[in-house]
Amino acid sequence: NPQSHRELVSHLLDDRAEAHAGQIVGGQPLGQRVAIDERGADDLERPGGAPALAIQLAVIFIWDGMFKIQGELWQHGTALYYPLQLQEYKPFPFLTDVFTHFGVMVGISTYVVVFTQLFFIPMIMLSVATRRIAIALVLLFHLSIAVLMALPWFSLEMIAFDTIFVSGATYIAFGNWMKKRGIA
Repeated sequence: NPQSHRELVSHLLDDRAEAHAGQIVGGQPLGQRVAIDERGADDLERPGGAPALAIQLAVIFIWDGMFKIQGELWQHGTALYYPLQLQEYKPFPFLTDVFTHFGVMVGISTYVVVFTQLFFIPMIMLSVATRRIAIALVLLFHLSIAVLMALPWFSLEMIAFDTIFVSGATYIAFGNWMKKRGIA
């Protein structure tokens, strides 16, 4: 049963990611804001918790990117097409079909995923502008997984982990922006 298989995989990923994140950040609740700002300051009480999580995410991105460039489908830019044709990964068939109908969009998206994973660390270290681009690409990548592949819980956890690279100043500016508009 594909539905139960997806639930099982999602459940296992959730449990492992949650336990792992809790271990790394010293038992902090996952909802608590964690960030590394431009100075490398850590918002967690446990010294080294946020940097350890950041390093681990960086290793995952680089490892994943290097693994992908070895695959023929990733080299040809078609790797995203095939999983999106499986019914288990089509929560919104029309949206998925529109995305996969345009081969150029699939090819560009495939290469952007690999590029982002391989060069995430240099991009976040180069400048504030490239840091914002890198974070935006990773967030877009994980939002796309949630919407196009029916993996929202995995994607939300990864987005939560990705936000560790958002600076404290950006959180404050975003909070002020939301207050001005009466959202928060």
